[in-house]
Order: sequence, then structure tokens, then C-alpha cells
Amino acid sequence: MVTKVELVRDSATGTVFINSHTFHDSIPVKSNYVRIHYAWSQWAFTSEKNGFTKIELKLSVDLGGNIPKWLMRLTAST
Repeated sequence: MVTKVELVRDSATGTVFINSHTFHDSIPVKSNYVRIHYAWSQWAFTSEKNGFTKIELKLSVDLGGNIPKWLMRLTAST
């Protein structure tokens, strides 16, 4: 998987975001590997009043290859 990642801070809330998405056209595909063509994620880090940091993760991935979508969804569920 080839990804592009950016770090952004919301000046109004102070929340820090790490955004990532696939960027697969920059490197040629190798025949012995399965390329993940779609992946998107966002981490959000928010300071809480109690001194802790709230961390949220949003994720969407299509692994491609011969892995059935139902199996991907099953293993991604928590």
C-alpha cells in the first residue's frame, strides 16, 4: 500500500488530525504482491479538560485480491 499522509491542526478546537489515503499511482505494481488500491483513515487527537487526550480513528479499506469482503468486515469489527 502506498499512502499520502497529512497532519492538520484545527485552530478553533485544537484538535490534531492525521489524514491518510492511498496514493498508488506513484509506484509501479509488482506482480508478486497484492496492492491495496483503496484505504482511507483519519486519526483525531483532542485534549480533554481532565488532562487526557481523546483519540478517535475512522478507517475504510478495500484489501483487494482474493479476500472476500465479508471476511474483511468481520475482522475489522470491534
